[in-house]
Amino acid sequence: MEYTDFDPQNKFVSPNDSDTWVRTIKHGKEVTMNAGLKVDTTFGKNSKYRICTLPGCKAFRTSYGFAVSQLTGKVLIVSVEQNQDVLCINSQSHTISIEDRLFVNIRYECQ
Repeated sequence: MEYTDFDPQNKFVSPNDSDTWVRTIKHGKEVTMNAGLKVDTTFGKNSKYRICTLPGCKAFRTSYGFAVSQLTGKVLIVSVEQNQDVLCINSQSHTISIEDRLFVNIRYECQ
């Protein structure tokens, strides 16, 4: 399944760019998601950004994965929170610059 249902309030990635994509594979209740996100605007430190919605895949519990910056190699935490179906990126102590590309991987159990 492929989803491109990006958060309409999201101003941080380019949803219409060919370098931005989200791909999910669902086997029973287990969901594996990979994504490539081209950054439109600088990500501030210690902020959480809602990236996109994963229809019908509400998480059984909060699950965490990672995103890697192509420019710096820094790792960011990504999450799908319990009872939600939204992929979020937490920039924590890193600033991610415009024109960067993030490669995302997360696996979680859905309801």
